Parts: sequence; C-alpha cells; structure tokens
Amino acid sequence: MTKLPIAAIYGRARAVGNEFLSSCDMRFATKRNTLLGQPEVGLGPVPGAGRSQYLSRLIGCGRATEYILSANDIGAEEAEKIEWINKVFDTEKEMLEHVEALVSCIAHFLHGAIGAAKESINTASQPSMTDLK
Repeated sequence: MTKLPIAAIYGRARAVGNEFLSSCDMRFATKRNTLLGQPEVGLGPVPGAGRSQYLSRLIGCGRATEYILSANDIGAEEAEKIEWINKVFDTEKEMLEHVEALVSCIAHFLHGAIGAAKESINTASQPSMTDLK
C-alpha cells in the first residue's frame, strides 16, 4: 500500500482503537489525556486481527505480553520510551503542527518511492497475512 496511515492521538486508544493505532505506520500523541491499552484478555478474547502480533513487533514480545496479559494502560511518555508511539508532545497543537509538517515533506516524494520504502520496512517489521489471527 502506498498510503501512509499516521495516527495522532489525544485521548484513549484501547482495544480496537489501539489495534488500529498499532497498524499505522507512525503514531504521535500528547502527554495529557493519552492512554493506550489492550484490555481484551481481562474480558476473555485475545486482541483480534493480528494486533497482538503488530504490538509485539512494535515494543517487543516481553512488553507486549506484559501489557496484553495485564490489561494495564500506558501513558504517552512511557509509550514513547518503548516505541509504542513515535513521539509525544505537550499540546495537541504542537502534535498536529509536527504531523502536518511531516506529511507536507513526504507529499513531495514520488508515490512509487514511498511504496517501495514501505514494502522494504514492512518486510522486516510486520507479520505476514498468514501469521494474523
């Protein structure tokens, strides 16, 4: 896919919201109000559509196991430290300005080059479709 999903979070992203977040190419958040989590195991199911695999590849197996099995939430600053999100900002305005500048820069590149770069990165970092459950 040549599209570049970028998440900008100002609030909670839990369960399906965090599953979507984990599948985005880049994730940015604000310090205030942001909480991420995967509470499904506490309710019975496993995070769906391969999201436990995506999260494991983002933050490592040990950390993914900790957050998925404990159903604990994580704040934006800690999420940045463990690379659940790319970067954390003090305000929503700062975050959106950063994302807009980033998108503006990327928009100047050839779509084919963006797609090839994404394919190369995804080969090493994302689960295959057969791994997704």
